[in-house]
Order: sequence, then C-alpha cells, then structure tokens
Amino acid sequence: MTTAVSATTVQGERAGAAEPTTSSPRLLHDQPLLAAAALPSPAPNALLGAQFGAAAQAAAPSVNSVGHSGALITFLPTAGASGTSARSAAADSGPEFTPALVTDVVSRAGGGDPNTAVTVLVASSDGPLQVVTTTIADLPGALAGLLGDIGGRIPFVNIFVRNGTPDQLDGGLLIGNGFTSLSSGVDGGRGGLLLGNGGAGSAGDVGIDGGNGGTAGLFGSGGVGGAGFGLNSDGGDGGRGGLLVGNGGAGGAGGSVTAVDAVGSNGGNGGTSGFFGAGGTGGAGGNATGVAGTLSGSDVRGGGGGNGGSSTFQAGTGGQGGSASTGNGDAVNDSATGGQGGTGGVADVGDGGRGGAGGDATATAGDATGGQGGAGADASSIGSGGRGGDGGSSTATTGASTGGAGGIGGDSGLALGGGGRGGNGGNGTRSGQGGTGGAGGTGGDGRGVVTGGGRGGNGGNGVGDGNVNSGTGGSGGNGGSGSLGGFGGNGGNGGESNGSGGASGGFGGSPGNVGGSEV
Repeated sequence: MTTAVSATTVQGERAGAAEPTTSSPRLLHDQPLLAAAALPSPAPNALLGAQFGAAAQAAAPSVNSVGHSGALITFLPTAGASGTSARSAAADSGPEFTPALVTDVVSRAGGGDPNTAVTVLVASSDGPLQVVTTTIADLPGALAGLLGDIGGRIPFVNIFVRNGTPDQLDGGLLIGNGFTSLSSGVDGGRGGLLLGNGGAGSAGDVGIDGGNGGTAGLFGSGGVGGAGFGLNSDGGDGGRGGLLVGNGGAGGAGGSVTAVDAVGSNGGNGGTSGFFGAGGTGGAGGNATGVAGTLSGSDVRGGGGGNGGSSTFQAGTGGQGGSASTGNGDAVNDSATGGQGGTGGVADVGDGGRGGAGGDATATAGDATGGQGGAGADASSIGSGGRGGDGGSSTATTGASTGGAGGIGGDSGLALGGGGRGGNGGNGTRSGQGGTGGAGGTGGDGRGVVTGGGRGGNGGNGVGDGNVNSGTGGSGGNGGSGSLGGFGGNGGNGGESNGSGGASGGFGGSPGNVGGSEV
C-alpha cells in the first residue's frame, strides 16, 4: 500500500501530491491517507485546505472544527520505510490505522446516529482525490469501496484489497465491495471478509428470478436483491449484513405482468442484519394489469410483498403487495385483487417488524379487492409485537369494490412491551352507492409478565361519489388479549358508514366505536 502521499484540496480539487512510497502489504496499517468530516457532512468544497500529512506522525486522529458546526477528523499514517507499518513508526501511544478505527472515531464524533451524513476523502497515489458522501451506517462499505479502488491497482495487494469486477464479482479477501453481474439473475458478489458491502443481485428476466444480494463480512451492508422482470420472475432476497456491523439488503421488487389472468411476481425477502444494524425491507410485489376484450373475463392478482429481514435489535418491514388493475375496457366477469403485504421481520431483542401494506386494486365493470396487509412479527424476548400492515384500497365503477383487510399485530415478548396494533382496513370506493371498507386487523396478544394486548385496527371506509362515505364501513379489529396482569387491547373503530366496532381484548380494554352514519 502507499504512504507518504501529501495532498491538499482546494474547492474539492486535488492541488498536488508528493511522490508516494510503496511498502509491503501490511493491510491493516499502511492504508492510504484519509480524512472524514462529520456533524454534519459539509460539501467537499467546504473542506478548504484539508491536508493529508506527509511527515512521520502518529496515526491517532485529530478533530478540528469545520464551518457550519462540522468536525474534520484527519487520520495521518506515517511515511515509514518499506515493510514498516504506520503503527510501528508512530509513537507508542498511536493506535493502529485501521478501517475499524475510522468507523469508531467518526461514529463517536457523530453522536452515534446512524443517519449522520459523512464526507469521506481518500488520497490515491495515481489519480484524483476520491470523495464520497455517505452516512455513518454505510461508512464501512464506503471505505471499502475507496480502499478497494486503490488496492486493486497494486499487484499482489489486489488479492486482499480490491472491489469486485464484471469478471470477478467478489471483493478482495479482506477489503472491498462486491460487484453486480451483467447477466440476468446472478447473485451479487460478496464483500471482503473484514470490510465491504455485498454486491447487488442482478435483475431477472421472464422466468428467471432476480439474483440475491451478496453478503458482507464483519463490517458492511448486504447487497440489494435484484428486481424481477415480467412473468414468473420473483425479486431476489437481500444479502446478509456484516456479522458485527451492517444492515441487511432490501429485497428486490417482483416482476410486473400485463396479460390475461396476469399475476405479479413476489418481492424478495429482506436480508438479515449484523449484530448492530437493521434488517432489510422486503421487496414490493409486482403489479398485474389485465388485457381487455376477453369473453370469459380476466382475473388479475398483484404479487405478494417480501418478508422483512431479521435483526438483533431492529427488524425489517415487510414489502408492499403489488397493485392489480383489470385494464381499460374490462368486462363484468373481470376481477382485480391486490397482492398481500409481506410479514415483518423478527428481532432477537426489540420490537417485531411491521407488516407491509396490501396492494391497491382497480376495476371498471369488474370487481376490485384490495390486498390484505401483512402480519406484524412477534417479539422474540423483550419488546412489542410489530404492527400489522394496512389493507390496500379498492376502486370500481360498476363492479363490487372491497378494501383489503388489515394485517394482524404481532404478539409481545416476555417482558417490556405489548401486542402490536392491527393494521387498518383499506377504503372501498365505488361509483354511486359506495364500496365496502376492509376489516381492521386483530391486535396482537400480550404473552409475558404484565404485557397488554394490542389495539385492533380501524375498519376502512365505504366511499361513494364525491368521496362521500355512503357505502358500508369495515368492521374494526378486535383487541389483543393481555397477559398476567396486562390489560386487553381496545377494539378498533368501525369504518364509515356504519361499520361495527371491534371487541375489546378483555379486562381493561374498550370496544371500538361504530362507524359514522351514512352521509
């Protein structure tokens, strides 16, 4: 790797660099010179005069104020001789210059908020200064990408430090980001075992599912699943996040279809996170659109949303169900049904993930039914159950129109939480007399010590001309049951008009209100 690179930025441009020296590949020490700005992230041209030192100095970071209450954190490895690491050439008190050090210092300077914006700069030995803006949560992958670009140019070192390429999708053995294939339905490359994001799965094709996202090593985020394309082409699953720190990749969207009896493909599941990180969001289901002019009618259905990824503390949300439409000029026998939302992910310690929303449905002469909301996940040990996803809406002109039912809430953990709330029913809209609202989902049960039941979801409204609630409201969901001293959940309110309220979940809970009268 290179050391002794001296570069100065002026308005974000590299002004000059001293001749670098090349040492033996001590991969965790002799990294390129680097600075990162946090709290908040200034634009690169705000880092005027940010200097990458060339003199022998300790690798310990220094923190200086930058305009707009920012902090410039500079890491200065030494110009040691060949085979000498920045650690050994620096003062005994200097820490090793490692990507983990960078991540740790920037995270602490940013107050621990994973969404804090960070600008990272790396001085390359043979190219322009590299700048990337990211967040603390995605910092490991950003560092891996910058270091991989440099390490990939150095013989032998590129075995250990490089980014994936079209010919070799995987990152280096230790550091680097995985690559995305140019072919259909191929899994993304893995990240480096120490540091690096997994590559995204490539998009699918008709009859070929999208590729799964690549996995990260210890630090980094899993790759996003590839999107499906057309008939029978589900989205790929998101990749696993870094074992220590990293988010799971989002699932890919399912393929959309336009045909007689079209069925959208399913979204991929979100990836599992590392110990610190969030589970990936499930991919959305594919949309389905019917073709006009069929005598026997066309039944179209949106694809199901993928399930949320699991996590230690922060589970992923289920994907939204795909929409469905009978298309223009549909017949009385046609029908459209939105896809069901995906189930929320499971957290080992924390709240269960929220269920995905159901897909919307649209018809003219035919019938339309909104998709059911996905179920909220149960809490594993400590925490509340996930909220159920809301039902999809429905719209029809002369055919029946029924909103989708809300998803059920997840059950609580063994302590410190309650059952998840049920999802709300979707609105049913129909010209003239109005449609029928979907039923609210049932609240989750408490299943620990003094854990209450979740509230039932509200019923959807029955909507007619002019957005007047002149149809039939959906029933409110029942409240969940309490456990060992916990109160039962309240029932959900009925939808307008005249939807019945949900029942309480037992002692301490109240029944839901009846929906308003017809307007």
